[in-house]
Amino acid sequence: MQSRPAEKNERPGVPVAVPVPEAAPEEAPPPAPEELASSPVIVSGTQIRFVPATCWEGSGFFYWGLGSVSLRVVGHEGDECVFDYMHEVEGGYSVLRCRVPLSEPHVVIREARRSDVGDYGTRASIVTSFPLEDCECIESGSVWEKLDELTESSYRQRQVYDTNFVSYVRGFEQGTEPFAEQGSTIVADFTLYEDRRWESPAGTATLSFRLGDHAVGLGLEAAVEGLGAGGVRQLYVREEIAEGVRDLLPEVRPESQLAMRVEVKAVD
Repeated sequence: MQSRPAEKNERPGVPVAVPVPEAAPEEAPPPAPEELASSPVIVSGTQIRFVPATCWEGSGFFYWGLGSVSLRVVGHEGDECVFDYMHEVEGGYSVLRCRVPLSEPHVVIREARRSDVGDYGTRASIVTSFPLEDCECIESGSVWEKLDELTESSYRQRQVYDTNFVSYVRGFEQGTEPFAEQGSTIVADFTLYEDRRWESPAGTATLSFRLGDHAVGLGLEAAVEGLGAGGVRQLYVREEIAEGVRDLLPEVRPESQLAMRVEVKAVD
């Protein structure tokens, strides 16, 4: 009987090595839900946005023309995302507990655009991607009342003459005569703050101006009117009528309220 000839890679009498396939690498188990990171709440200018299905914590805030808006994601409950939406206008605020399905592509809160209100409307409003009538009001009140509790003094709304604006004013000291009136020359320190709790001063400007010349803005003129040397006031004033100190906050948003302290040095 004729034997089979050895193949090219074989030697007679030597067993042939058979390659063993490598075992497939084990796949890592999916991360547990508690190991996942929530997607962020994104604030861009006067807009807050987040994705309900992947966001279960976080917050956002912005100022707009007549007040401020804030949002805090509470978490997921069943197939819904729960969040608190705070809307403040000229000091009055409401906090709404809102719910949207996790299937919603996103939640958006933003300042209104011209396209939202038409050519003859006003942009001084907030637009939401969810119906407010479906939300529950869990708190309402006044920012000024909360500040009064902290400072033991009350703010008063005052019309700024020759404008459609009002300021919120709290008087500390009137100072000594003569008191500032139209035609008076004033020297005063104006200090702006970065927040509404008066904890972070942004800078101080010392200005000299004649009351009635409108050189520093009608809001600043109204801030010192009736004060004498040594007089002090704390107030909120719209940035449009505070030209003399606006540069102390270079990133101030248009139509926002400035937290300001004024101290009169001299009246002539």
